[in-house]
Amino acid sequence: MPKQKVYISSTFRDLKEYRATLIGLFQNQLKNNFELTEIMERMFDDGSSTPFLQDCIEAVEVSDFYIIILGNRVGSFPPGETRTYTEIEIDTAFEKNKKIFFLKFANFIDSEIDNKAKHDEIIKKFDGRPSHTFKDITEFQNAFLLNLYQFFPSTNTEVDYNDIYFCDRVNQSSIFDEGYIEDNTIQFLMLSSHENDLPQSFVKRKKLEFDDMDYSSIEIEIDPTIAPGDSYETVEKALHGSIVGPWNGNEILKNYKLGLGKKFNVEDTLQILSKTNNKFLLISWQIKSIYWKNENLKDYLHAFFEKYSAMNKILPKSEQKIFFIGIANYTDIPEMTLLDFQQKVKGIKFGNMAPIELTKINKEDIKTWMKVQNIDHNPINQEAKIKFAYESEVIPEIKQKLMTSSEYYMAEIENSLKKILQLNPPKQ
Repeated sequence: MPKQKVYISSTFRDLKEYRATLIGLFQNQLKNNFELTEIMERMFDDGSSTPFLQDCIEAVEVSDFYIIILGNRVGSFPPGETRTYTEIEIDTAFEKNKKIFFLKFANFIDSEIDNKAKHDEIIKKFDGRPSHTFKDITEFQNAFLLNLYQFFPSTNTEVDYNDIYFCDRVNQSSIFDEGYIEDNTIQFLMLSSHENDLPQSFVKRKKLEFDDMDYSSIEIEIDPTIAPGDSYETVEKALHGSIVGPWNGNEILKNYKLGLGKKFNVEDTLQILSKTNNKFLLISWQIKSIYWKNENLKDYLHAFFEKYSAMNKILPKSEQKIFFIGIANYTDIPEMTLLDFQQKVKGIKFGNMAPIELTKINKEDIKTWMKVQNIDHNPINQEAKIKFAYESEVIPEIKQKLMTSSEYYMAEIENSLKKILQLNPPKQ
């Protein structure tokens, strides 16, 4: 697909810094899909070189986007013309139905206006059309980023929305890694979270991290049916039974289907991982708050750990690993408060550590994510892009939360992170 052309119109000497800022954005962040019209290459100086009027008109005509920056000056008149260069460019953009963006000083200085009548005439041309004001170079950049940037996506490559999972709790990921025991074929971990933390996204994050390290891995999420009064044997059977569906539906594992007379088996699974050139299998399940009314659940988890951990002593050493990841998950229910839930799961040991508690995500976490993912390193740009993403939220109560709070559940910012990725895919 050919790049779209952009024409930036302004007077030169007084708006040189603003013009250079915008040119820089298109030459760097937006260069994959956009280019300045050819005449712009001859207009980077201090204005001492004036192009031919017809060249300007033709450049506007072939452009896809026309951006006008208006300060205190309207500029010079071509020979024999009653309209300035800027005014003729504007009229051409209107006549040719270009996508027009009007950026102007918030407060004009009358003593610096070179032609008040013409200045007023140009402003009047934009009556009823959107305009974006600025007081200084910072506000100018923000005006573009906040109001116009969504029209100028930096690339047309396919967006990988899985990248949002990398915004999901770096500290907890480090704790996860510290609990890893190289000699153990079976690994154990317990997460503790509110359902709006989207704990499964943390597991997806770990799979992405493993894949990035060339540790090819398979992730399956199971959903066992557990009743509050179930015995350990019933709970274990439910866990095993719930593996069958996700296993058989997995693109890789479906070639080794589980079924009648062929249940989940640790030794067989390790061989399958080896055959398919996968290093890790992550099996995660959520134990929702209603199930924590089962007073024996802590003991059951401990018994499950003891039984399968003992296999580490008898299994042959293997490059392949199986991760059992339990998720103690609080769902808002009248029968149990969040505080009750936290008391229920407090002190659980499933493996070598107590549950990793997922915390909310704040704006600084999002900025760090944008930097690490190579989306944007500039704090001003980051603020603008986050603000735009928040304002794009369509659910009123979530939008209000984003605009007024400092910490968020993953579920609350999921769409905003996708919006940031959609407009600013990570640079390769």
